[in-house]
Amino acid sequence: MKELFKIENIPVEKKLKVNKFLIPIEVIQKPIVQVELIELLKELFTYDKETGFLYYKPRYFGELSKPQKAWNSRCLHKQAGYISSNGYIRVKVFKKYYYAHQIAFAIMKDYIPYFIDHKDENKVNNKWDNLREATRSKNGCNKGKRTDNKSGFKGVYWSKRSQRWIMEISLLGVRYSSSHTSKEDAYNAYCEIAEKLHGEFANVT
Repeated sequence: MKELFKIENIPVEKKLKVNKFLIPIEVIQKPIVQVELIELLKELFTYDKETGFLYYKPRYFGELSKPQKAWNSRCLHKQAGYISSNGYIRVKVFKKYYYAHQIAFAIMKDYIPYFIDHKDENKVNNKWDNLREATRSKNGCNKGKRTDNKSGFKGVYWSKRSQRWIMEISLLGVRYSSSHTSKEDAYNAYCEIAEKLHGEFANVT
């Protein structure tokens, strides 16, 4: 495979000074396809699967330039990323942003799934055993009870019209429901069907 992102192999005249350090001009001009992106992320970061943290690797610009010394002095082996407004850890890669869990998947599995689920719902816990590939619907299954929940049980609410407790759950736009005399019975019914419909992504808390 062509070593597009081997920075030290790119002639000086083909470099561009951006954000106080040199970036290969190919990185800016060529669209980054999936395979090239994976290789780039592997070159730039180290991933600790036990802690879930990303660390910056050393960067080489072909010569012992001041930008190279300054960048490595400032960032080398330091933890990458920051907590963004949506709660996930975000990392800047040149002029683009990626989530830490995406980079973790790229390093560990050589691809980035469209959806990645945090098993424990902790958005900053990027330990490898806490991440799993998902779909939109599966990712939505692994969510706790709504903030406006009044029954204390996920998927259970009181119906004034029927004067009964209603269990409701959905999958792929299809809703399933049943009515019960107690909220405990409704919750038990919810748990049972959640395990069948949502499998390992079922979250009943």
